[in-house]
Amino acid sequence: MANNEIYSVSDAVLDSLFDTLHKLSPELIPSLEDLLTSCPQLRSVLRRCVLLLSENLRDKAEHFPLCHIAIASALKQYASCRPHKSTEQFNVRLDRSNHEVWTFTDILALQIMRLCAVQVTARTWSWNIEDAFGCKDYLFRHLVTSGDDADVSEYQIKDPGKLHNDIMRVLLTERVLRNMELHMPKTAEQAEPLQKGRTVIPTFTIVH
Repeated sequence: MANNEIYSVSDAVLDSLFDTLHKLSPELIPSLEDLLTSCPQLRSVLRRCVLLLSENLRDKAEHFPLCHIAIASALKQYASCRPHKSTEQFNVRLDRSNHEVWTFTDILALQIMRLCAVQVTARTWSWNIEDAFGCKDYLFRHLVTSGDDADVSEYQIKDPGKLHNDIMRVLLTERVLRNMELHMPKTAEQAEPLQKGRTVIPTFTIVH
């Protein structure tokens, strides 16, 4: 790396994600590399996803960040349904790159709802997946500024439709949002598990 280059948050987020994929599902790495090459704006989607959910929120059994598991699951599902048809069928003017970012983010939103439906409770603050995306409350911010111990538990989503739209609005860039309608036909009718027979993360932990 040149001396005048800055190691950005986006670089750190991607390096950590690639490290997890090497251990979790290395066959998905070419898919991610291909997506990042064809859709550079996907970097901001992944960065927002990781910072809002925090890498410190992890699967207790395998110690992988839940946000990375959700991204890996989305990559696997996206690879099986990557769009090849014209975007004209969606009645929205999007270039190819923006359409692919929207499609991937739609799938990622469903994976987040399936795998990351949790509530984090500490002595002086509380966070849950539904309110977090509704008001852009980044769990990363709480965990780096609070010294409180936190308990993690499953959270029952009250309004799945609204949460899905909130996730899309948080993760997508304003440029994409200005040129799309959130009520486009859904690419993914349901979120597919990364591993067959495993549809929920059974236990959670906060890693400081």
